[in-house]
Amino acid sequence: MRFHTLVLASILFVAIAPGPATAATPSWEHPGFDAEDSYYNPAESVINEGSVGRLTRRWSVPLRDIEASCSGFSRPLVTGGRAVTTDKLGISAYSITDGKPSWKFDWDWPDDNLTPSLAVSDGLLIAANGDCNSQSDPDGQLTALDLATGKARWKIELDTPVRSVVVDKGVVVISGWSPSDEEVVAGYRASDGKALWSKAGWSSSGVSLNGFIMMRKTDGFGVADGGTSAISVLDGSLRWSRLENWAAEAAFDGLFYVTDARGRLLAVDETDGAVLWSVAGPARSPVADPASDLGASRGGGSSSSSSSSDLGVSRGGGPSSDLGVSRGGGPSSDLGVSQGGGPSSDLGVSQGGGPSSDLGALRDGGPSSDLGALRDGGPSSDLGRALVAVDGRRIYRASSRTVEALDVRNGRRVWSARLGEEAGQPVRAGGLVYAGGVVLRASDGKTLRAAAYGSLIVSGGTVYGVRNSELVAFSVRR
Repeated sequence: MRFHTLVLASILFVAIAPGPATAATPSWEHPGFDAEDSYYNPAESVINEGSVGRLTRRWSVPLRDIEASCSGFSRPLVTGGRAVTTDKLGISAYSITDGKPSWKFDWDWPDDNLTPSLAVSDGLLIAANGDCNSQSDPDGQLTALDLATGKARWKIELDTPVRSVVVDKGVVVISGWSPSDEEVVAGYRASDGKALWSKAGWSSSGVSLNGFIMMRKTDGFGVADGGTSAISVLDGSLRWSRLENWAAEAAFDGLFYVTDARGRLLAVDETDGAVLWSVAGPARSPVADPASDLGASRGGGSSSSSSSSDLGVSRGGGPSSDLGVSRGGGPSSDLGVSQGGGPSSDLGVSQGGGPSSDLGALRDGGPSSDLGALRDGGPSSDLGRALVAVDGRRIYRASSRTVEALDVRNGRRVWSARLGEEAGQPVRAGGLVYAGGVVLRASDGKTLRAAAYGSLIVSGGTVYGVRNSELVAFSVRR
C-alpha cells in the first residue's frame, strides 16, 4: 500500500510540476509604464548591470516626417508584440521582432494636431491631444484605435485641448483648458468613449493610483485656487480633500508623490491625504504660476549648488504636516556620490549606416527629438511635471545635471549623481536607472554606461528609444 501511495504521489507530482519559466510578454502600456506614472518596469531581468554593457542596436526604422506638421515624436509604448509611437503624420506601430511596419494611422490634418499622449486599454490605443492653429479657442479630441489594425474604433471631439490624460480601470481621465474654455477634469469609458462624469474648475496631472486620481481646484484657467481632492476614476466620487495645492507626479504602493506650490516633494497616503514626509525640491525654470499646467520647463537650476539643508525632511500628519520640524542636513545628506560622464569609449556602440548610428549625439528630450522640454510626449503633455521615477524603495528625480535617489520611507537622500550634461526622465528597470545620456546603478548611483537611447522604455530585454526621427531597438549581444 505504501508503494502504491508513493507511486501515485510521484505521478501527481510529475503531472502538476511547473514547466520551464517563460518570459512575460513585453509591455509598456503608458508613457510612464503604468497609470501610476512610476517609470518602473519590475518585470525586466535581461538587461541588468552585467549585461547593459553589451547592448547593441538590433533594428531601427525611420519615423514618418514632414515639415508641415504640429505633431512630433514621443516615447514609444510596447504592447501585443508591437512598438507604437507618434510621428509627424499620426501614429505608427512596428513589430518588436524586426521593426517591420504593422499599421499606421494618419491625422486628417497633420498641421492641426498636436502630438498625442498615448495609453493602452483592453486592446485599444487611446490617443488624447488638441489642435494647434487656434490660439484663442483650441479644441481637443480623444481617439481610440484598434491595437491589432490601427483602425479607429471611436472618436470624440472635446471643447478644450487635452493637457493631461491617464487611463485606469477602463476609464480615460482627461484634464484641460483654453483661454475660451473653463478648466475641466472628465472621465470617459475607454471601450466606447461614453462620458461618465465631469468636474469643472479642476485640473489633474494624469496620475492614477488604484483607481483614484488627485485633482487641484483652479480658477478655471490654469491657476490653482484652493484645495486638492482625491476622486474615483469610475464615477468621480470624492475620497478625501485637503486645503493644499498639490500636483501628483507619480504613485506607488499606496502613496502619491506630489509637488506643492513651493516646489517641495511630498509623500501622501492615498487613503486620506496624510503627509508622510516632505523634502525641498530642485530649482526649476521660472513659470508664471507653479500650479499651472502651462509651466514651460521640465526643471532648470543646477542641483549641485543646493546645500544639504535643501533636502530637509519634515514629518507629521494632517494638512499642516508641511510645517513639521525640519530634519534636513546630517549624515544622510552627505551620501551623494559624485559621478562623472565616463570615458568616451563608453559611449554607445557604433553600428554603421550613417548618422543614425551615432549613439552619442542625442539624449532624452534632445532638440532633435522634437520633445524639447516635455516629459512624456508632445505639446499636450502637462508641462509643469517633475522628472521622477519610483520603484517602492527609492524615488528618483532629475533636475539640470543631477539625478538623486530618495528613500521612500522618509525622503532622505540615498545618493546623488552629478552628470556631464542635462539629465533626462529617469526610467527604472533591471536594477538600473536610465537618465538621458547615462545608465546608473539604482542602488548607489554609480555610472555604468554612457549611451544615448533617446526617449526610451525598457521591456522584454530590449531598450526602445526614439532619436531624431528614428525608432531604435537595442538588445543584449550574445
